[in-house]
Amino acid sequence: MLNTVLILANEPRRRLLQALVAESGTLMVHTALGHYPPVSEMQRLVRVADPQVCFIDLTYPEEAMAFLNEARRQWPRTALIGVDPPEHVSLDVTGFGAYIPLPPDPDQLNEAVSRAVRRVSGGVYPQLFSFLPAKAGCGSSTVVVQTALELAQMGRRVLVLDCDLRSGVMSLMLKARPDGSTQNALYAMRAQEEHRFNASLTTAGGADFLFSSRSRMERLPDWSDFHSLLELAIPRYDLVLADLPELVNEATAEVVLRSQCVFLVTTQELLAVELAPRRLAELAACGVPDSQVKLLVNRFQRQELSVAEMAKYLGRPVALQLPNDYAAVRRAVVAGGPVDRDSALGKAYRQLAASLCNRGEAPASASGWGALLGKLRLAG
Repeated sequence: MLNTVLILANEPRRRLLQALVAESGTLMVHTALGHYPPVSEMQRLVRVADPQVCFIDLTYPEEAMAFLNEARRQWPRTALIGVDPPEHVSLDVTGFGAYIPLPPDPDQLNEAVSRAVRRVSGGVYPQLFSFLPAKAGCGSSTVVVQTALELAQMGRRVLVLDCDLRSGVMSLMLKARPDGSTQNALYAMRAQEEHRFNASLTTAGGADFLFSSRSRMERLPDWSDFHSLLELAIPRYDLVLADLPELVNEATAEVVLRSQCVFLVTTQELLAVELAPRRLAELAACGVPDSQVKLLVNRFQRQELSVAEMAKYLGRPVALQLPNDYAAVRRAVVAGGPVDRDSALGKAYRQLAASLCNRGEAPASASGWGALLGKLRLAG
């Protein structure tokens, strides 16, 4: 949930908006005032509150703008939302990220908050990469786990987010005894308890993981929970890898929207190839730019559909191939560790990890698989 301050012109308006905010499930009210605070009260508020969202009533524009100017100075990363703006107010001139009428309907409120928060938080995270399977069973989780282990071997601080809350199997792959879970971390974000986030992490193979507990949450997470999770996690790590289920919902849309690159993981299996265009369309509907989506063909076999055939059918080039080596993956799962690093698949994972470190630029000495992976360009 997002920590919120409400500044309304009078008590009836304050009570009305506070009730609606409380019902949103996205916002947690820290302070709610039915007046514009004087300087002394504003200074006290600045000391005790560090809100992610602040609503400012525009009933009295002069008082509202005085508060706005101080809020922008003291809270540069706070999303500012104007309430009941007069006609023809320019968003860019005033500095508000969004506006709402009073009372707003729930959809208006949620849309205004998401727009304002995303506007102030600055777009994509260059160290965040998402992996999305064309269909269940394409091996996306294996790709993420093995790439994360390689990144840790390279000395990178890496976090893996298992976002498949009901069916995530990463902890089973690594034979890990999780100290916490993605679910616990999301609960921590909702309660604004950073220490619970720390307790939710499990270290395996030198990388930090938020493993799915596969348990049902009392309330499904929303976009604000994932927003707060990323805001806390991103500054701590060199790279963050998110493993997603095949269907992007309103909550996990926050993850793909903020990713430097979204890898659509498919195989040459006909059903996976048939479903890949649907996944691409769903990403586009979420607002993910086409340039941020790359095709990754897992378990590539030369006797199956060729890269050219897949590219023609999907209407875009294949950015990356990983060779099929079922035996190597099976040995890794049985051991709960990395794929044999001297195998062709192990070398491919190492080159993929190097590409992520270099934002898509393969090492200059890359040859063989490295040369193929060198064709990957994450930035477009």
